[in-house]
Formats: sequence, C-alpha cells, structure tokens
Amino acid sequence: MRPLRLQFSADEVDAALYIPTHWPPVTEGIAGADGSIWLRGPALDGTTTYLVLSAAGDVTTRVSVPETLRVLWADRSTAWVQELDADDVPTLTRFSVQPALPR
Repeated sequence: MRPLRLQFSADEVDAALYIPTHWPPVTEGIAGADGSIWLRGPALDGTTTYLVLSAAGDVTTRVSVPETLRVLWADRSTAWVQELDADDVPTLTRFSVQPALPR
C-alpha cells in the first residue's frame, strides 16, 4: 500500500469549517423546585458553570461541575445530576449545594 496524500490543504479545510465567533452565554436552563432558575453555561476547560438565580431574579450562587455532569433537578440546597459512562449508562447522584465560605 502506498501512503495516501492529503486531498485538501489546511487552509481549504479551515475555510470550509463553520467556527462561530462567539459562545452562547446559556446552553440550557433548568427550573428549580424552589422557583430558582439554573442557567448552564458553555463547557470551558472541562468544567461547566451553572448560574443560579432566585425566584426574584437575583444571582444566588454559581455551581461549577465537571462537564460530564448534567443537572436534572435542583433547588437551593440539593442538585440531582446525571453522568453517562463510556457505554452511555446514566448514573444519578444527589449533591448538597452549599455557598462558598468567605475568604
């Protein structure tokens, strides 16, 4: 067998790809059981951050989780999250949500 040659230059491939000029600020929203809203941001460096808003619209906290976790249900003190394994089998886990301690 002889080696295959590239059919397209790197510049042609880059020109054919659609790469957005910005990230959407919110990729998903979850209504919390306590009237809160959990807004999922884009994954950056393996971490996803949820911005948690109170029923009045005030920011109450930010929750950072590995990008493999997806919040399915939440309120101000508890979050149920799903993680898929390599075979797409889901694992459901309950986490306690606590505000960060002041420094």
